Amino acid sequence: PLTSEEQVEEVHCNFTIADNVHSVYYNGVDISASVSGPFKSWSLTKTLSFRRVEGAYLVITGSSKEINKCFDGVCLAGAESPHGMDYCLITGFGITCDDSVNGLSAWESYGSPDMVDKNHKAGNGLGWSDDMCNSSTGAYLVDDQETPMVWAGSGQKYASFRLLSGPVVPNKNLTYSHILVYAASTLGEQSTPASFEISDAAAAIAGLRLDDEDMDRGEISGELRWVPMSASAQIIAYNAYLANDADGADRTSLGVALGTNLINVPEDTLTYNYTYVVVYAVSVEAEMREPVSALAIDDEFDLPCDAIPDAGCGLTPPAPAGTCSPANGCTDCDLNSARRATVDAATVGTTAIIAHKDDKGTHDLMSKMFQCGMTDFAVTYMNATGGTAPVAVETVTQTCRFVCQPGSDVCTSCLPQPVELPPEDSTSADGDGTSVWRYLACKHRNIQNAQDSEISYSYVFGQGSYLGNGAEVAESLNCDGLALAAAAVSPFDLSGVVGDFPGGVCSLSALES
Repeated sequence: PLTSEEQVEEVHCNFTIADNVHSVYYNGVDISASVSGPFKSWSLTKTLSFRRVEGAYLVITGSSKEINKCFDGVCLAGAESPHGMDYCLITGFGITCDDSVNGLSAWESYGSPDMVDKNHKAGNGLGWSDDMCNSSTGAYLVDDQETPMVWAGSGQKYASFRLLSGPVVPNKNLTYSHILVYAASTLGEQSTPASFEISDAAAAIAGLRLDDEDMDRGEISGELRWVPMSASAQIIAYNAYLANDADGADRTSLGVALGTNLINVPEDTLTYNYTYVVVYAVSVEAEMREPVSALAIDDEFDLPCDAIPDAGCGLTPPAPAGTCSPANGCTDCDLNSARRATVDAATVGTTAIIAHKDDKGTHDLMSKMFQCGMTDFAVTYMNATGGTAPVAVETVTQTCRFVCQPGSDVCTSCLPQPVELPPEDSTSADGDGTSVWRYLACKHRNIQNAQDSEISYSYVFGQGSYLGNGAEVAESLNCDGLALAAAAVSPFDLSGVVGDFPGGVCSLSALES
């Protein structure tokens, strides 16, 4: 069929009558033959469709079943009697339509003791009323049991129901299926035309996708793929473009697919802030006027997590897995035994320092040690990451995978990528920039699961004993105290001796026994 520019409104209804449907009219035309479903079984839903015409009536006519059993003037339900019968008790009409006029308040009814005449079946004549009774029948509309069942308010055996169509609300385009050619003479047009069935082949594809393999911002690459659908036999090629919208505005060529359903987008292809990839089908005649498919471009790239502040990523350190508890010997601080051994080994020596290279307290301590003429110390620098890491720290950079609109900081997603950790059997202890400092706080400061301000990035040891962080040691000890803390006089441990020595001199004597 050929789709025209003319728009129409298609209406679809489900209905039933207990017990018999006689006819269905729309706009004065009997459309009973187009109704699906048996007319003499209320439990099977009847369906109908029509094209709305403003001012036209939809009219449905039916009746109760015939029961003629009366005894001494008392009749069974549905039977005729001299006193008349209220058919609201035993029959009913229910309907629901997809045009939002599903209630029965807008309907009118016409009741008759005899078969309804053709004039009323078409919605004409007098005697129509909006007075309807609620049916007491046990029948219902199977497809929607909440739909009320009603009957003509007069309670007559036969009834017609009509609904006036309001303004057309288009929901589809009008379609044509044939081209007709009528011969004409000076006397008039021929009554029988020659006909030709329209076959409007429309090209279509499905599953358009681009797996972007270029992780640089503003660039795309990879396979642009799709699945050919209808009219593929008439298509000789597909043209792909970058465009500013799904309709192909301001497009520029991205590639051509001849005899295939993919285009290899080269590496480092710039998006130029275009927001869509559109694909056009090409027949032997020409390229189609409209794209057969469009794909919004997601510029996918890797950058440091804080590169686009509004994306909401931030620099997120890996969440600690262990409880890092002194009660467990600090073996649950996300460091395996080999890495813990590496940290412990760095605490051994006359004077040993474990710190981040930008920790100010450590720099102050080292400066003071040089002033005191102390050069016999070892410093082990380790990485650090997190919000409380030293200022101007060169931390372990956490990378995030951004998916943003081309040329914009508007991002649809931002996922932190796993930090590159050393292999599990490695002895490196500072791969994630966090676990080593939690371990030191646990083992030497007795802090469980250290977080944020509890974490120190400087540890000073004398003869293997923890003395404090760099700032604390630099501030609390003078040159003699530093020397004494680092002294080794076998078999004595002098690391705990502190004091204010007169003249800055301290002597140690030992007597042989």
